[in-house]
Amino acid sequence: MDHDLGEMIAGLPPDWAGLLTDWDRSMRSRDYPETTRYKYLVAAAHVARYLARPTNGSDTQAFRIRP
Repeated sequence: MDHDLGEMIAGLPPDWAGLLTDWDRSMRSRDYPETTRYKYLVAAAHVARYLARPTNGSDTQAFRIRP
């Protein structure tokens, strides 16, 4: 399996793209298996897209702390 990091980070904000690129490089230097790196990076890219999406504030209702 040979993942295409460029395809994975396409459309992400530049800070996230840089973070995932650096993380991939770090995992490669520690000899993480290709499949592990792929799964970690896919999950992180999903989180990045979720956090970067526009919101109208309704998502925060579930996290509101009430006294």
